[in-house]
Amino acid sequence: MKKIISLSSCTVLFLMANFSACNTNELPQDFPHKPKAPQYQNTASFFNSVDSLNNEFNLDASTRAPSGWGALTYAVDGILGFVGGACTSGFGGFLIGSVASEAYARYGDYVEKKLNSSSIINVNDDLIPKKFDTPTTTAFVGNVGTTSLGVIHNHVLTDLAYSTASYIDINGNVAYNELLEDCCDSLKKYDVDCSDLLADQTQKKNIVGLLDVSIKTFSECGQGSISFDESFEILKSEILKRYGDVPNFDFEMLKDMEKKLSILPLMHNDSIYNYATKLNKIIEDSKLTTSQKSDVKQICDISVNSALYWNAVNEVSK
Repeated sequence: MKKIISLSSCTVLFLMANFSACNTNELPQDFPHKPKAPQYQNTASFFNSVDSLNNEFNLDASTRAPSGWGALTYAVDGILGFVGGACTSGFGGFLIGSVASEAYARYGDYVEKKLNSSSIINVNDDLIPKKFDTPTTTAFVGNVGTTSLGVIHNHVLTDLAYSTASYIDINGNVAYNELLEDCCDSLKKYDVDCSDLLADQTQKKNIVGLLDVSIKTFSECGQGSISFDESFEILKSEILKRYGDVPNFDFEMLKDMEKKLSILPLMHNDSIYNYATKLNKIIEDSKLTTSQKSDVKQICDISVNSALYWNAVNEVSK
């Protein structure tokens, strides 16, 4: 089956809060202070609609957090892709989301083998099929051109699948520099150039640090060592440490949306196509603002496509 679902545009629009001038006598006692990002409005009604959709598929995941190693792949992709776009602006979401997915899969393969064996002599990348066609679809069209973050994400993962590099050393460390460079080269094929982002050594250091903490934290979650909420709080702390407050970035919305999407790993791809079509309509019909809808679509776009990709990988690997 050759389909991928695209739900959103390629970039996230973040609007800086507007502040009116005021008299010095009216200044709050804690002035000066950083402006706080406005909390998302109308999310309760929206999430209730998503819960109803999940119930419709008889796979209600609305009250539980994602669990299990493979079941978390979609969440790692969606969260890091969205975070990448918000924290680095421009094409950061394409780069960070794709690298996060590949690194998590390879690192997870290593950890699972280590847990099942007293020693590992070398790392095999048999998790990734050598001959694999990216599933594609025209069921959804992004707002920019005819593609989306999720579509390109899967094309890049397919390119990386053909790489001879394992991206994991004998000690289980991810070769981030090599993985970032290969991902960057792949993205250029799809008219996405992240060269300037990687040339900035401070940016690159922050990206690698964020990726490494995220991969290892969610791997602990996948093994059941910590909860999804706990892993998300660690990620949140890492983002704040490296990037500070990100304008209009709502951590709770991101976490809650990924929890709702924990239904994805329970589905076959045919069901995912149907689910995503209905989810897209729920987003469009909701009372969320245009900016909020764009954010939610970004998250869903990457997560849905991630689930489709890794389902296809598992089928080929059988």
